[in-house]
Amino acid sequence: LTSAPSPSALMAFIPFADPRDAAQMRALTQSTQDYAAWVDSTSVRLCDVFDHFPSLSACTSTTAGQRDQAEGGEAAAPCATPSLGRDEQSGGLPVEVFLQMAPASRQRFYSIASTPKVTPGEVHICVSRLTYKINSGVVRQGICSTFLSMCQPGNKIRFSLRAATEFRMPHDPEAPLLLIAAGTGIAPFRSFWQHRTSMKRACTHVGPCTLVFGFRHPGPQGELFSEEIRAAILEGAISEYIPAVSRPKPPLAKAYVQDKLRENHVKVRDILGFGERGGRPGHVYVCGDVYMGEAALYEVEQAIGSENWAKMQSEGRVHKDVYGEHKKPAVATKFVQSEKHTT
Repeated sequence: LTSAPSPSALMAFIPFADPRDAAQMRALTQSTQDYAAWVDSTSVRLCDVFDHFPSLSACTSTTAGQRDQAEGGEAAAPCATPSLGRDEQSGGLPVEVFLQMAPASRQRFYSIASTPKVTPGEVHICVSRLTYKINSGVVRQGICSTFLSMCQPGNKIRFSLRAATEFRMPHDPEAPLLLIAAGTGIAPFRSFWQHRTSMKRACTHVGPCTLVFGFRHPGPQGELFSEEIRAAILEGAISEYIPAVSRPKPPLAKAYVQDKLRENHVKVRDILGFGERGGRPGHVYVCGDVYMGEAALYEVEQAIGSENWAKMQSEGRVHKDVYGEHKKPAVATKFVQSEKHTT
């Protein structure tokens, strides 16, 4: 219900609207440019069509924004929730038509942040609770992340597991690793250092591992798993830790993961086996937002050269777990709070 109403949905709703609303919906379906502008400027959701086209509701006293105010904790008008189910007296959009045009809820994929070697029978995930403000000033929340943040111990959650065949530790435990993450992108690398810690304790020799981790603010709300990272360093599961803080306290300068990689081109070459002394071929892993991932891997390519970069890709030594789209959402501001949840 939180996805934008498709042009086909608007077409299906036209017969149940009054002439004015029907004309507006028809105009939107006939112009791709006007439709895109409407969606981008209003951040409209399928459940908002009753605000934009009041005649679709059997209760037509609902005004635009009342339902969003209710979501934000403010008092809702008596008819903040529209009525469905057309009849001769009230009119309105039939519930079966509305639900037929509602797309199925999409799956949310989260990287596993644990290993069964340490927590058998458990799967840990690291979730960012999303809160954002649209152009009108209304504050909205992410559905799945908000739901997870509200879960309490003992609650049941339906989920499925999917193997990430291209994003796992190399078969050679002595292969050098360069791990790059920002925000909750640290999740899969938690499973890495947990696994490497268990291997160290079993007297298995592991290769060097460098972690480059970007976060906004110092402290536990920004630097996720900071105590675990430092414990992994003491255990030898992480050889070197390079933090990148983008909102540091003065007088420190802000830095992103790509900045840290740029400052350490020589080290990157050494880790991946392209330094002056050669060495065992290394693997690079990146997890996080697609913009961060592209910027980080660009710096890795700059460090080792295009030919070596192509060689790494052909040998399967470049591993990406990135999310998000290149098109930025039509929001004015966005605040993200990170929390840990275990299922």
